[in-house]
Amino acid sequence: MPTYTAFLFAQADGSYVARVPVLPDCAAEGVTRAQALENATNAANAWLRRFGFTDRASVPREDWSPSRTIWVQDPRTESLVPYAVMVSADAGATGFRAVAVLFPEVEATAASVDQVLTVLGPRVFQHLTELVAQNRDFPVQDDQSAYVINVSIPDPPGSGGDDAAGSTRP
Repeated sequence: MPTYTAFLFAQADGSYVARVPVLPDCAAEGVTRAQALENATNAANAWLRRFGFTDRASVPREDWSPSRTIWVQDPRTESLVPYAVMVSADAGATGFRAVAVLFPEVEATAASVDQVLTVLGPRVFQHLTELVAQNRDFPVQDDQSAYVINVSIPDPPGSGGDDAAGSTRP
């Protein structure tokens, strides 16, 4: 049974979107966190079937961590605070895309994971600074486990359940 990292993004209406970055464009919504994760599991299963992954040996493997943490200065307190980041292969290029989990509108692309995280940090700080200037409050990443969850996908029918190697390392 493969396990993938899913990222939860809260939406303005209080519902959630869950994305599975190792499976390009695999996402699902839900009114609650639990529903979004259940729907993400179903979406991942559908993704695997749609793209012909019928046995465990061929199922994409998450052999690198798409979850990262960046430390950004809080413009209100000047202290460094952690923010969870989702990193994925950039579908349109040969590099990587990083999205701040609490601020999905803040993203960056670059040739390597280290570079994309270096680019994203100042963008998150700029976003926080703009929120302060607008006298708007913003959350601090208090618990990464609230936003980064592992989802397990049942073995495809007839897969035999063995743990053969496969890779989708971007």
